[in-house]
Amino acid sequence: MKVCLLSYNHKPFIGGIETHYNLPFLSYFPKKIANFYIRIFTNHKEYYENLKSLGQLKKLVYRFEIIDYTLKILQKPSKFSANDMIRENTLKYLLVNFLSRIGYFIIPTYVWILKKP
Repeated sequence: MKVCLLSYNHKPFIGGIETHYNLPFLSYFPKKIANFYIRIFTNHKEYYENLKSLGQLKKLVYRFEIIDYTLKILQKPSKFSANDMIRENTLKYLLVNFLSRIGYFIIPTYVWILKKP
């Protein structure tokens, strides 16, 4: 059996902060404007990332069975050694788990196992 672990930052929907550069709405700009934006506000010269929306990401992996660990990790971060990002029974934990259930598409990173059928 062949499997692939995919952990993917996607195009942010709410808040719009691009996670690598901490710049709002960077991933929505055309490359030339994004490159200019980066040069003004960071010490980087070019925007290399090509982030995709949730729909675009699903199209990219449509041939695979997706085993989604995203919500499992958010619900039990200690089980997956994710305590550095979110600690259980905190306000952040409760808020993230509530928002992720009503708006899966706003989660900034997905963790999927892809399995060839």
